[in-house]
Amino acid sequence: MWNILGETLSKNEKRQLMICPNAPGYEIPVTLICGERPGKTVAIAAGTHSDEYPGIAAVARMAKALNPAEISGNIIFIHCLNTSGFWNLSSTVDDRVNLNSGYPGSADGSPGQRIQAFIATQLFPHIDFFLDLHSGSNNERLTPCLFFPYATPSSAVTKLSLEVAVALDIPILLPSQMKTSQFTYCAEQKVPSLLLERGDFGNCAEEHVVGYCRDINLVLNFFKLKTAVRAHEVCSKEIYYNNIYLQSEYAGLWHPAVKAGESVFIGQRLGHIEDFFGNVLHIYHAEINGKIFYHTASLPVKQGAALVAYGS
Repeated sequence: MWNILGETLSKNEKRQLMICPNAPGYEIPVTLICGERPGKTVAIAAGTHSDEYPGIAAVARMAKALNPAEISGNIIFIHCLNTSGFWNLSSTVDDRVNLNSGYPGSADGSPGQRIQAFIATQLFPHIDFFLDLHSGSNNERLTPCLFFPYATPSSAVTKLSLEVAVALDIPILLPSQMKTSQFTYCAEQKVPSLLLERGDFGNCAEEHVVGYCRDINLVLNFFKLKTAVRAHEVCSKEIYYNNIYLQSEYAGLWHPAVKAGESVFIGQRLGHIEDFFGNVLHIYHAEINGKIFYHTASLPVKQGAALVAYGS
């Protein structure tokens, strides 16, 4: 028997349901799989930012395809954490809460804060690993990359998270020292976790959906829930520890001069900000040699908006 999210499952059982996260009017589509044999419990979430689509499509595909008779352990698929934002073509909940920031939320707060509190109390204490699937939103270009928790570099959680990261098929690994994002808060609760990024510009390309299905299979393989793809078939990895997340000093029109995945050198032009009259407000140059992870591709940017992420 397996008790999770208010449900009780028997071995070799799959259940599709909508759960209410203590936020009136909100439902979250979930598939629970209780395997034939005992093993680890893995949670895989998509739609934390609900305008980032490849993960949502991949979770639907994998949850439907997996046979509990072939599973050792338990799997929780969260198909879309923020369904209100999904239908409204927005990245946030109706109350404008970013579900990837401000954890652990509040059980008596706004709807978004209640969803966070539900995940923090009803999910994280009951799992062995958490995978959060993201992509570039409708104004962002990126190259496949992932973030692993790094607030305490020597911790067992960091080490195991990095081991899983190396087993996946994503080439760029980035440390995160945040503590209140969804996956880093989970890591703070002693649960290894990763945030993956595939796809960009609000698209749902088949290659990125397939890539995420592959990554999910590799996670299941790592924790011996299901034999999937051999580790030596994945891409080589680079870990980037010296990173710059450039923010705009102005509100204006942004003209990037680089592409995601491109290598840059010190002094290279990254882009510039203009006003509506074409007057240049600021030109940004690379401060270090490195690689572009992602950049804003939309013309309008607000003061403080993200422009370019790069590192070495």
